[in-house]
Amino acid sequence: MSNMVSRRDQWLARAGLAGIVILAALMNVHTLTDVDIFWQLKTGQIIWETHRVPHTDLFSFTRAGQEWIDAQWLFQVIIYGLYRVWGYAGMILFGAFISGLTWVIILKPSFHPRKYLPLLALALLSLQTASPRLKLRPELLTFFYLALELFLIHQYRRGKKTALYFLPALLLLWVNSEGLWPIYF
Repeated sequence: MSNMVSRRDQWLARAGLAGIVILAALMNVHTLTDVDIFWQLKTGQIIWETHRVPHTDLFSFTRAGQEWIDAQWLFQVIIYGLYRVWGYAGMILFGAFISGLTWVIILKPSFHPRKYLPLLALALLSLQTASPRLKLRPELLTFFYLALELFLIHQYRRGKKTALYFLPALLLLWVNSEGLWPIYF
């Protein structure tokens, strides 16, 4: 039996990989229905205009003026910046881009045209499982950051020692844009 992979298998593998990535992106192309997105957008506007992160609760009537630690301030500034330039469409496309890029980072290192069918089946199952969480919210960045962290560790194990240099910067981004950053460790 030959070790060569047929052109058909190569094409099917690449088409399947592209299909998963496109599906992941398309799952994020929908109206902004998450209940938190609009207060996050407003907080991003406040940070943008005042050049400081609020330290007291601005929105709830039960805790107004109480101490508030905004662990998602960077995400809020990013979506507000996108909103200022491209409106809601820019925010939605950003979510789709991050979702698709996350799946590229997850699938690309283990992708091989000879073993594509089990990988694509597992990816499809994983994508279906994660689909309720694929919304424009800070958690989407945790999926992206985790995939990127694992990719960098994989690169390091393959002999690319400089891949580790990016991990502190990744942690800094993660800490300032999403509260699930302890997953990093």
